[in-house]
Amino acid sequence: MDIAKVLNSEFLNSISFFNFENAITAAFYADKSLNLISTNKNFENLFKTGIELKSQNLLTLLAHRGVEQRIITDFRTTLSNDGKVLIPQIKIKINDELRYFSLLSTKTKSSITDSLNGVQGQLIDRTAETILKQENEELSTLNQQAYDSLKKKNTKLEKISNRLAKYLSPQIYKNIFETDSEQTNDYKRKKLTVFFSDIKGFTDLSDSLDPDLLAELVNDYLSAMTDIALKHGGTIDKFIGDAILVFFGDPESDGLKKDASKCLSMAIAMQNKVVELDRNWREERGILEGLQVRVGISTGYCTVGNFGSVQRVDYTVLGSTVNLASRLESICQPQKILVAPETKALLENDFKFKAQEAVKWFRLDAEQGGAKAQFNLGLMYANGQGVIENDKEAVKWFRLAAEQGVASAQYNLGLMYANGEGVTENYKEAVKWFRSAAEQGVASAQFNLGVMYANGEGVTENDKEAVKWFRLAAEQENDSALYSL
Repeated sequence: MDIAKVLNSEFLNSISFFNFENAITAAFYADKSLNLISTNKNFENLFKTGIELKSQNLLTLLAHRGVEQRIITDFRTTLSNDGKVLIPQIKIKINDELRYFSLLSTKTKSSITDSLNGVQGQLIDRTAETILKQENEELSTLNQQAYDSLKKKNTKLEKISNRLAKYLSPQIYKNIFETDSEQTNDYKRKKLTVFFSDIKGFTDLSDSLDPDLLAELVNDYLSAMTDIALKHGGTIDKFIGDAILVFFGDPESDGLKKDASKCLSMAIAMQNKVVELDRNWREERGILEGLQVRVGISTGYCTVGNFGSVQRVDYTVLGSTVNLASRLESICQPQKILVAPETKALLENDFKFKAQEAVKWFRLDAEQGGAKAQFNLGLMYANGQGVIENDKEAVKWFRLAAEQGVASAQYNLGLMYANGEGVTENYKEAVKWFRSAAEQGVASAQFNLGVMYANGEGVTENDKEAVKWFRLAAEQENDSALYSL
């Protein structure tokens, strides 16, 4: 029996659609031709058109809401062939706002009455999750782009870093890349041991050799010297053609004596390597002059830091100690190492030195106007090192160096005048030279100048002046000045 003949078909439809009335989705029921029979309130709100929705065609409504024709065709075809269809995403424009829905539909079948055979479906609002998914995808894309960009920059930075490593001493490289400070005008006054070397006759050699051979020889030589310098912990300042400048004591130091010891050990190792290279140059390269290297080493106060222009700086050392190392190298005999007295004093218990030879080369440099050499020659005469002790000669060389502003020479000259050694005792002259050295920060000179003022020797007795100079010396931890103050 056809129940539709007993009950009104509209009543049957309302009963069958009851479960969808309060659904949170936009639900509908249509006939086989997709003409709407029943809709819930969410569907009606979605498709407000100002006309009765009943009997309106579902596909026409979707088209009016901007759904693509391709999707409408797929929906109709799939539903016809499979009896059901799921469109994961369709775009519907509502009040100029684009929203996203999933469309699910299925054909209904009833053995009771033909009036219940139609199409039942619903539109599920996916707008929030679709927008969230899009934002996540955009964020993921941005993250991937940022990662790719960072990876590219890191690769580039690594290449630059590896190149820089070849231009900088490892200590300076580490200091640059592991220090957070961006300050470049950081200068320090430190006691360092400075090494200077060059190849004898290199200018003539470079003019006589093929450029490629010259480059090969120099690079081999500098590479060998660099390996030895790094092994001994030296800071390679620079290569100046064939010349090498290395210093010990900054940015890392093992203490003044240990730094000096490492520097001299390095120099010895270099000269041993030079003997090997010299044999190769003569026997394998046919260079009759061979390889002959001169070395100068000096220990003393230097100013170390970044020097240069706004556009370019070098981390380097400046000062008379550097100049002395250069002068010692220039007057050194080939295959020898010429060491300043300060360096020798630190290491004389660990290494053997020939003082006589040092006097000879200091004299050559001193006679050419080298202030530090003049001072060192004065010390050697004053102490009888390598020469017969001679206070007059000591005074002569101290005076020449003092007149060029060497503070240590000024102080020693003041002592000679105060004690009448090599000159007639003269407190006024002693005060003059003590003052010159004291004004350059020599603590012992500051103390002695304080003593002269306290005792009225060479100057009018003046306790205030005495206190002033004692205080300056005491601030440098001069024990005698601390006691006097």
